[in-house]
Amino acid sequence: MTYKNGKKDMFKAEQAILAEAQRRLTSEDQEIDWRDAYAALCDHFSLLLRDAMKITSAGDLSYHRLIKAKEEIERLNRDNYNLAIFDALTGVHNRHYLLDQFGKEYAKAQRYKSPLALVLMDLDHFKQINDAFGHQVGDEVLRTVSARVRDHVRQQDTFGRYGGEEFLLILPGIDRDDASLVAEKIRKIVDSETVEVGELDITVTVSMGLAQYTPAYDTNQDIFLSRADNAMYMAKSRGRNQIVMDELAP
Repeated sequence: MTYKNGKKDMFKAEQAILAEAQRRLTSEDQEIDWRDAYAALCDHFSLLLRDAMKITSAGDLSYHRLIKAKEEIERLNRDNYNLAIFDALTGVHNRHYLLDQFGKEYAKAQRYKSPLALVLMDLDHFKQINDAFGHQVGDEVLRTVSARVRDHVRQQDTFGRYGGEEFLLILPGIDRDDASLVAEKIRKIVDSETVEVGELDITVTVSMGLAQYTPAYDTNQDIFLSRADNAMYMAKSRGRNQIVMDELAP
């Protein structure tokens, strides 16, 4: 069986054998006593060849269907993976993924005594934006702000939507001073440019709480995270649009 240019040439050699056999069958010089047997053999070969070609065509169709099904499964796997780790509204990482990554980074910091910082941030007066302009505008504010922050974090950092209008930034391998610089950079990015939604120009600011991993205090990751949360609420109580470092930072 030959395979040169797809299905058309797949049985080229077999078809040539059959053509030669049929030519000899009709030739005047063949002996009559074995011609019937030879004719039966040619018919049988012809049927087998025809069946083989049908099977091959069906096989090609099944193969293409299999490839299509495989591609669809891969697409569904990607979609399911994205749903598992990304927030549907903003496109940044979701709470589940954030907590999973936080657990890994916390374990690493605990084991190797490596620096780790958390920045928990909350959009100021977001409820008023929703009440004044509607949830569609509020959703666009969340999408725009999260995209701006995401575009200005390091590759090794993890940023995502922690819930509602709260976002969490995980900064591995970074000390308190550098973490403060990162947080201030993000605060300025959010504050310096309005969010345009249709004809609206909406000013958005963010309150941020920063916690640095401290082994003496952070005996579990919940305590560590609560320190960032407390610092964030302190930033809001002090007038918003600012960063507060947690009180336990060395």
